[in-house]
Amino acid sequence: MNLFRFETEQKTFDIGGVKVGGQPGEHPTVLIGSMFHKGDKLIESRKSAAFDRERAKEHLHNLEDISQKTAIPAMIDVVGNSPAEFSAYLEFLADETSAPLCVDAWKTDVRIEAARVAAKAGLLDRLVYNSLNPWSQDLQQEVADIANIGVKHVIIGVFDEADKFSTGRLKSLESLIPTIEKGSFSSVLIDTTVMNVAAMAFSLQAGFEIKQKTGLAVGCAPANGTYMWEQIRQIRSREVFSGADAAAHGIAALLWNDFLFYAPLTGTERAFAAAAVADSIKSLYAYSESRIFPAVEPHPVRQLFPDFVQQLESGQEETL
Repeated sequence: MNLFRFETEQKTFDIGGVKVGGQPGEHPTVLIGSMFHKGDKLIESRKSAAFDRERAKEHLHNLEDISQKTAIPAMIDVVGNSPAEFSAYLEFLADETSAPLCVDAWKTDVRIEAARVAAKAGLLDRLVYNSLNPWSQDLQQEVADIANIGVKHVIIGVFDEADKFSTGRLKSLESLIPTIEKGSFSSVLIDTTVMNVAAMAFSLQAGFEIKQKTGLAVGCAPANGTYMWEQIRQIRSREVFSGADAAAHGIAALLWNDFLFYAPLTGTERAFAAAAVADSIKSLYAYSESRIFPAVEPHPVRQLFPDFVQQLESGQEETL
């Protein structure tokens, strides 16, 4: 059995010019960093939606620079607690970056209003609704509301409290899909819900099984595990946490994920470095199994190992 080549046709989605999904190694893993989350030092006042704009621009410049240098594409997860906040944040980001933007709010009504704000700002082509999930009080109404707004791209969070293994995540997806299909969304991405670092194993296995069964793009949030892992923070210096965080993201990027949430933009450099290494290895795993070089341009393996890729492709005519 090939681990890095699925027989099921793999779906690739285009979100604001960023490709998500496909066969392992075909497209780089998309990394999604967050802004304006709880504890973000950019925030000066949530009540007035005030934030440090110059520092935010620095974060965005750094993100764009490392994305270009590693060939790892980027999105931004925009977190807020009110429509007023989302209005301020999205207006700023619409002017300062061309990256796709996810709207992320804990309350369903705020999340829906954030999508409405994005629609008024003309951002729907690069707007991802994060997320439709089992915890929605009225999923059918939520799907209808955002479909009416014109949302094109959605993330589905899958999880089952009674079955925390990969099987539970598959059951969760199967229960959600009939309702979500009514929205006729252009892109449907599956978040396999990380509960802690060790249990990320169940998320990774679920991602493999979902791609194998449905061909949908899958991803998860390793940062949900690393940033809540108090024990690792108590071991010596911050370098220990940085190593653990990079390892978690590298492993997740290698093992079938098409996108990853890596939390604050302050972790951009280590997350992108980890994904660049993992994607280079993943593309060559795929090549070793099929003798088909899957990586399309731009891709980390082509950008960071051009001479080696040229050597492998010499005389090789079949590509994805």
